[in-house]
Amino acid sequence: MALWKSCSPISSVELGVIWIPVAIVYFLLALVASGHALINRPTPRSALVWLGTIWFFPLVGMFLYFVFGMDRIRRRALIKGLTKVELHRLFPQIPAFQAVLREYACPESEVMADVHKVAGRLTRRPLLQNNSATLLINGEQAYPAMLQAIDQATSSINLMTYIFDEDPVGQDFIDHLAEASARGVAVRVLYDAAGSFKTSKAFFSAARERGFPIEPFFPLNPLARRAQLNLRNHRKLLVVDGRIGFLGGMNISQRHLVSDIHNPNRCMDLHLHIEGPVVQQIQEVFAEDWYYAVGEEILNPRYFPELGPAGEALARIVTGGPDEEFGHIHLLLFSAIGAARQSIQLVSPYFIPGTPLSTALRSAAMRGIETEVFLPQATDHPIIRRATYANLLPLVSAGVKVWEHPPPFVHAKAYLFDGNLALMGSPNFDPRGFRLNYELIIEISSTPMLDQLKGWIDLRRSVSRPVTVPKLKYRPLTSRLVDHFWNLLSPAL
Repeated sequence: MALWKSCSPISSVELGVIWIPVAIVYFLLALVASGHALINRPTPRSALVWLGTIWFFPLVGMFLYFVFGMDRIRRRALIKGLTKVELHRLFPQIPAFQAVLREYACPESEVMADVHKVAGRLTRRPLLQNNSATLLINGEQAYPAMLQAIDQATSSINLMTYIFDEDPVGQDFIDHLAEASARGVAVRVLYDAAGSFKTSKAFFSAARERGFPIEPFFPLNPLARRAQLNLRNHRKLLVVDGRIGFLGGMNISQRHLVSDIHNPNRCMDLHLHIEGPVVQQIQEVFAEDWYYAVGEEILNPRYFPELGPAGEALARIVTGGPDEEFGHIHLLLFSAIGAARQSIQLVSPYFIPGTPLSTALRSAAMRGIETEVFLPQATDHPIIRRATYANLLPLVSAGVKVWEHPPPFVHAKAYLFDGNLALMGSPNFDPRGFRLNYELIIEISSTPMLDQLKGWIDLRRSVSRPVTVPKLKYRPLTSRLVDHFWNLLSPAL
């Protein structure tokens, strides 16, 4: 009987004694988190999403906001930003680090001179002449060119990628990098742990055992010093001997081999082979990210040799990320859309423009500018596709031509204005690409490569289908409700 009495239910009074203080503490913490969201979230809609998450999903909502929304994001971003300041202070003699007072100056004859000025003011990097750029289409063109450069390296190889897959392409790169390291070339590889989460630790450990460092930008281990789940390094670049650069939308993955028709995940993409003075700016980006991730300084003439003329292109590197005071890529795209006088052609696998860029695109189309958006017919992120559809009706109604490309999936990120200025690289046309991810694009003009890009876009149009007002307007009500629900949450996607 005594045992039975000892196991008797807790009374309601005792429950109240336990839970009322807990509820009060949670209420106070929720108030603090709500105030933080109201003050620090970048848009009212983003703040509203987090307020709803905090209050309608007790405990879970607070946890999600702590992990993805609170000061940890800004604090990590500010620490990352300080690396750039520190490196510029310690190594002012590196040409790529020299702040030019009139870095926004460019030939007034340039069609997009005003956009170049905006980019200069944002980046504090000079617009550099005498560069060359070659368009590389899909992995079939990009990977052989990259591996050839690795094989011919004599001094250094710096590779950064969002995804480093454990597949034949990934293994091929490891083998070539290991061979370069064995002959005395300084090899460094930086990958994003979130993007490469499917790749085993054993794969990366085996690479390190072959003699070169391969490190994550942000580790996924929550106990690690720099752990961060919501900030990701989405940049893709390769610099060989400080003289040859590659950048674009391709990861190190077999899925970029379009000829592999048996791969259901294959995708089309674009990369650029760059030579000339702007390669120093690409190297600068790697040096900053490597210093932040590993703590090693790689700033000496071995990595920043003098570079002579290689072509006629004007070029500059533009970086994006949460460590910036302004959204560099968002503001640069807004400026380019406003400056265009003939045509705007946007290619992106994910498209959630937000109100400012949507308004700018509608305004351009209504001014009579040929405005086109190219999207994949099928995507690997169905939730983002839903949010995309919620944004299309106002655009198409205003005269923006939206095209859907049949499989294989188009993963390229290329933005062409008046056929004279291209912004190409890693950022998607969505909130994550504009705000949360560390991104990299090249601003480039006055090069025959733009004709190559225009021809590639023309080919994509020839096999695509237009998205029409009736198709959007008369979709089932349930589909439209789901579209707008996910669009409401797009700031957190």
